[in-house]
Amino acid sequence: MRRNYIRRRRSFSFRPTKYLFFLIILSISILHVINLFGYGQSNKFHTLQPSIKHVHKGPETPSVQTLLRVWNLVKRRFNYTYDIFSQWNQTLCSIQSQKRGPNQKVISVSVYGTTSKFTNNAMFAWNTTIMPYLAALSQEVNDLLPSWIIRIYTDYVGSTLEQRELINTYANVDICNVNDMPMFGSSLVNYMPGKMWRFLPVFDSYVDYIVSHDLDSPMTKRQAETLDLWLSSEHENNFFYIARDHQQHIEVILGGLWGAAPGRARQKLYDLFRPMLMERVSKLCVASGDQPFLSAFVYNNVTNNSLIFDSYNCKKLGGRPFLSQRTNIRCFLGCYRPCCSDQSTNKTDVFVKICPLECRPKDHRNWSRC
Repeated sequence: MRRNYIRRRRSFSFRPTKYLFFLIILSISILHVINLFGYGQSNKFHTLQPSIKHVHKGPETPSVQTLLRVWNLVKRRFNYTYDIFSQWNQTLCSIQSQKRGPNQKVISVSVYGTTSKFTNNAMFAWNTTIMPYLAALSQEVNDLLPSWIIRIYTDYVGSTLEQRELINTYANVDICNVNDMPMFGSSLVNYMPGKMWRFLPVFDSYVDYIVSHDLDSPMTKRQAETLDLWLSSEHENNFFYIARDHQQHIEVILGGLWGAAPGRARQKLYDLFRPMLMERVSKLCVASGDQPFLSAFVYNNVTNNSLIFDSYNCKKLGGRPFLSQRTNIRCFLGCYRPCCSDQSTNKTDVFVKICPLECRPKDHRNWSRC
């Protein structure tokens, strides 16, 4: 009997470890709520958003639904208005770009080397690809679009002093150091994926037109003539530009083949792109997250005011024929150098197929390579 009595007393005894476990769980829950709603977060002018700690692990591409859901959770804490950007009296690039004055037309490129934390694969090396690609692109833009300026957004990781000095010698190239940018300071480099740096001119009051471009893609006459048409008075109501020029171009907006005209709809474009400035949203856009971002926040809001060119998927995605016929089956907008060279023998080149009849100009139905 006594033994049973003792056993019953022990069943009602105080166990500190048991309650300590529940206290730990409760503390973690409270901290999660604090983080979720942003209590106690400080704001600094150059940071442009509360410092939200959210680490996205792995190279997974986020879904459109995920991006929209996260933005809906955090957007009420985004307390920097369009007025802050419109009243800012500097470019969002450099002193050199500032000296060019307002109404700039910018071809925007992100540059980050193989050792940069902003890439998950061996994309570019400064000595073998970045500098030769930049030299070629600078010459092409100078020949085809002489009134446009190339903006290079870079973290300089992997570059030498000689290369940094050389990159500043191109007359039609401005360098934007993401480690020290006007208004933003060094805040963006802590969380924004490299592919999205090139979207930043959308917020620049000195920029009237921006085209997002890939460093390893040539600027061709075929693309230049579409941009000239977009800038014409005929399309002054179209504040967005989209190009798709290959059978595999099945995204509604490709990261390096779109343009925006802040000079035509500055506040509208600010509202569409501002989620990229929120750390928690931007950190989700690692790897190829720049295209889901454009799909989630931009595409449905610009389709009625866009000049769209599509040579293969026009029936499904919409778009008009290109203005000229391609002469090289390796050459298409967004291809990798030396794709548009007649001497190209790159075995990895993806050839273009015969384009659908509905994507050819009405008066050039014989353009099989449209």
